Amino acid sequence: MTNKLTGKRLEVWTGTNGGGIIYLPLVQVPEVAGLLDRYGFYHWAGDMAVARDGVNFNTHIGLDQKVDPAAVQAVLDAAN
Repeated sequence: MTNKLTGKRLEVWTGTNGGGIIYLPLVQVPEVAGLLDRYGFYHWAGDMAVARDGVNFNTHIGLDQKVDPAAVQAVLDAAN
């Protein structure tokens, strides 16, 4: 799946505490959250959005620590 603002691939970022984070445009949250729901990946949407230009807001979706980030990335890569 592609970031609709940058044209780059949506990526799952991982940290040291498990789970993962997907940074994405606010307008894509319903689409990506729906995809994660369909595959049973537990997640939550960030409660804050930031726009550097005052127009294009970005936020994040957090993944539960039990969710495999590689599996989520595979689903995002397969979605168009």
